[in-house]
Amino acid sequence: MLPVAEQIGDPGYPLELAVVEVTDQGQRRPTRVARLIPPGTRVAVAEIVAPKLVWFNNDKFVLSGEDCLVRERRTMHASQSWLCQFDLPCKEALFKVWTSHQEGVEMSRHRVLNAGPNFTSSSIAVSSVMHEQLGRHTTQALIKRAATTHLTLLDCDIAWMSEERFCLTGFQHYPEGGQAPARLLKQGWFCEPDVPDAIPAIPERLLRKMSLR
Repeated sequence: MLPVAEQIGDPGYPLELAVVEVTDQGQRRPTRVARLIPPGTRVAVAEIVAPKLVWFNNDKFVLSGEDCLVRERRTMHASQSWLCQFDLPCKEALFKVWTSHQEGVEMSRHRVLNAGPNFTSSSIAVSSVMHEQLGRHTTQALIKRAATTHLTLLDCDIAWMSEERFCLTGFQHYPEGGQAPARLLKQGWFCEPDVPDAIPAIPERLLRKMSLR
């Protein structure tokens, strides 16, 4: 572990974070990687393998995975974590959220996004909790709006992240009701920063007219 955290890149120029699935040349199987890419380029300045989302609050989140280091022609794997912060115009980070599964069945991305978001102006929080129904610790994601929790995602992880949005996946807990037993069904959230549109400037001439009335 480093004695102090190290800044990656120039703090004056935000990096693009991409979480994508690639083919591992050594294992010959798909693997997920997180990459930090300077704007206007395609070459990553840092990469971690098998990233997991471990914490998320307001505009900050933590990804943990493996850093592959080459030392004397040998590849060494070391644990690594990134503390990331969204570059947003507002201090409070709010998101639009689309649910991507219906009764545990994944829907096409086109259908989900065309239907419009299920929630807007909502906050996202992710942390490790002890879940009573599961009887174990789990990474839990919450969607909140006006201090009210609207959705919960258990065993939450990040599936992908692009320039516009990111996807969290996990399981949604359905409590027992009527003759139906309690269930855990697959669920996913497409999340996108909900940035308010800028208020159009009122021409000075119109302002003068308004003040004369």
